[in-house]
Amino acid sequence: MADSKKRSDWRAIIGLQARIAALFIPVVVALAILATFAGTERTPRANGVDSTMTGSVR
Repeated sequence: MADSKKRSDWRAIIGLQARIAALFIPVVVALAILATFAGTERTPRANGVDSTMTGSVR
């Protein structure tokens, strides 16, 4: 009887952790998408001027 109670408790704990982790999946996916878009440059850097810092030349 005690073994089944322990097993039931562990299943409940693991189930709760899985539900909490499922809440964070959309956040992780959204951050991954933002990181992908932030890391890509669509304009070529042929002119040698850094557009993020005024006056800096590469």
